[in-house]
Amino acid sequence: MIKKIKDSFYLKVIYSILIIMLVMQSCIILFPSTKPKIDSWQNYASFNFEQEEVISPNGEKIVYNLISTPEQLAGALMQQGSGVYADSHGTYFTSSNNYKLANDINLSGKSWTPTTNSVTIDGNYRTIRNLTTSYSGQYVGFVSKNTGTIKNIFFESLSVTNTYTAGAASGTGAVAGYNTGTIKNIVVTGGSVTGNSFGTYSGDNNRDRRTGGIVGYNVGGTIENCENNANISSGKFSGGIVGNQSSGTIKACVNRGSVKCGQNVYPRLGGIVAEITGGTLTQCLNYGYISNYYMGASTAVSDVRIGGIAGMSNVAITQCGNYSTVESDGHYD
Repeated sequence: MIKKIKDSFYLKVIYSILIIMLVMQSCIILFPSTKPKIDSWQNYASFNFEQEEVISPNGEKIVYNLISTPEQLAGALMQQGSGVYADSHGTYFTSSNNYKLANDINLSGKSWTPTTNSVTIDGNYRTIRNLTTSYSGQYVGFVSKNTGTIKNIFFESLSVTNTYTAGAASGTGAVAGYNTGTIKNIVVTGGSVTGNSFGTYSGDNNRDRRTGGIVGYNVGGTIENCENNANISSGKFSGGIVGNQSSGTIKACVNRGSVKCGQNVYPRLGGIVAEITGGTLTQCLNYGYISNYYMGASTAVSDVRIGGIAGMSNVAITQCGNYSTVESDGHYD
């Protein structure tokens, strides 16, 4: 009798477990997870940083969040400041707006999506390799807009392409599409920066497509001691360092990449900047070949503005020199 009671008890337990499992499976089918699908590796961004304290020459203590992986690099640009952030490994508190590369970062096989930057990214003279982005956005580069500081970085084997087709003005650059902050001690060792509308002949509607080896559009920012070796091409403004500057400073920069433009109306090409309407331009050198011939069309070219340093300038240019060939289908002006 006792054995039968035990057997009956065990059977009831097993039946109960089976019923619970069936109910749980039904809930999963009826109420699927609402967790968003992860489409990009950057959604795996890590906010877990080791920290380093350094003392500046003036005695100030600076705390750096150290970047060692591509995921941490994405996290540094996504979180933009101190606070509490969660990733797949847990929740962390980041108390610093300063980030530093602890080693070289290889982005091979990872398509980069640019975002804004408002903090300090110190490359520590390390190298970011194989940065690749083909993105449709008003501003495209390593970051879309920079209001912070990006410094001391080598970019190797870089490919930045803007596929934006909307009518608004745009900016494309290796480092930033749009800059109001500080960018200094940057070397782009090779690759390409291609602005939108390159190779088209749609007239003046592409007038504000700004493309540069470092920055597309500089508005009050500082670009200093930077070197570009990538090839630059765009549909309207093409500059070896900056596409267009309305205010700010370009100082002590060198361009060695070719600069080409694919527009037949109002093209602007310059070894350092395509067009500068304000601010300062000083102590810069160009060694890159500048040409509007890439267009390869029989259509007449009108109102070309092309120069070894600046295609068009409304400001005084000081202590600059061009050491390369400048060619155009249209007239020099």
